[in-house]
Amino acid sequence: MIRKYLKNLFKFSLYLANKVFYFFGISITFQVERIDKADSLPDYFHHLRPIEILITERLPVVNLAIPYLAREESIFAGTRMILALGAVLLRNNLKVRFVITDEFWDQNGDKIAKKNFYKYFPDCVDYDFEVVSVSEDQTRKLEVSQYDLFVATAWWTVYAWNQIFSNNLIRYKKLFYLIQDFEPGFYPWGSDYSLALDTYKKNIFPIYSTESLRTYFEKVIKIRSDKEESVFYLPEISKETFYPAKADFYAAKRVKRVFCYFRPSIPRNMYRLLLESLKGSIRSGLFKKDDWEFFSGGENHTAIDLGMNFQLLSLGKMSYSEYGEFLRTCDVGISLMFSPHPSYPPFEMAQSGVITITNSFPGKDLSEVSKNIISCEATEESLIAGIRKSLDLTEDYDWRIRNAALPFPNSYEECFLQPKNIITKIFNENQT
Repeated sequence: MIRKYLKNLFKFSLYLANKVFYFFGISITFQVERIDKADSLPDYFHHLRPIEILITERLPVVNLAIPYLAREESIFAGTRMILALGAVLLRNNLKVRFVITDEFWDQNGDKIAKKNFYKYFPDCVDYDFEVVSVSEDQTRKLEVSQYDLFVATAWWTVYAWNQIFSNNLIRYKKLFYLIQDFEPGFYPWGSDYSLALDTYKKNIFPIYSTESLRTYFEKVIKIRSDKEESVFYLPEISKETFYPAKADFYAAKRVKRVFCYFRPSIPRNMYRLLLESLKGSIRSGLFKKDDWEFFSGGENHTAIDLGMNFQLLSLGKMSYSEYGEFLRTCDVGISLMFSPHPSYPPFEMAQSGVITITNSFPGKDLSEVSKNIISCEATEESLIAGIRKSLDLTEDYDWRIRNAALPFPNSYEECFLQPKNIITKIFNENQT
């Protein structure tokens, strides 16, 4: 009996790891033995079970569902933007509660979660907020006010909030949905793809990460939203963290650097195509051995042999400040993202004076944003041509510095101006 329980728990843990890691941009695949008996199948759709909402007289809050918060190593750009929305609302004097849907906590989980939040948003240290867990090892019940608002983030958190659509006591029944990418594309065609796709057909108020992503949903996916019932936000690319070096620094460099941002566990980062393009460029003689060195960031990996005595060395996940400092020492950047989401690394590189190669995608051409960005088709031939072009531009120091200014907000408060205004407006109207 115990052995059977542990076996099912292991299978369930593997599934949960896949699900949560996908949200944070980590794709992993586990092989488990075939399950022959229906009664031994773990609860695959546990994450779709709605949170049980209990209406009480508590003060109204904005509830943001998020899978993880106590695991600092899992906080990448996508998670940071969820936290940034919460920070903006806090600083606008709204009550905020982060509802953790997937993370298994010990007794100090809430304290660690708050510490991580304040680490990323130290200007909010004087603002208090709630953080509660409704993950599988906790009670999946939540006390709410009938005047609360609800925000979904990862696609399965839409299902977690499903109760608000049917509860007659909840005043505002639209679900705010922070859409940062076309999430069905994270999976093969199947159950997860279908369920993720269906979330866009719910009674939602979409908050898109960039206007181009909203356009993609409307024109390519054919999911339209009334302009009065959807908003978008812009990337926050800090000018204090990401800025170019001086021209004399570039001129004095003896060895130039290529920086590649990717995570091998993320299929849409296309790291294999990136590596083959680098190897092809080296074989073509574009790089001289004593003149160039190659680094990667994002995830740790062992040194990769690029051929011709070149190696790609991993810096792993750097702190925000370390990342900005390192970019100023680089000359060429490569960051791929095969999805409609623009991703931040190409913008951070370009604003740091790095000539940046990235891929195009239907409705996405980042070269329209900055002349420091070279947009290529997602093919080895096209990427090698982009690398060849980048090497010529690295020698034009004035070009790199002049085109480093990007048309994006400098702070997360400016970034989330539209969402902040609409959520605040509805929150206040909802109380009357």
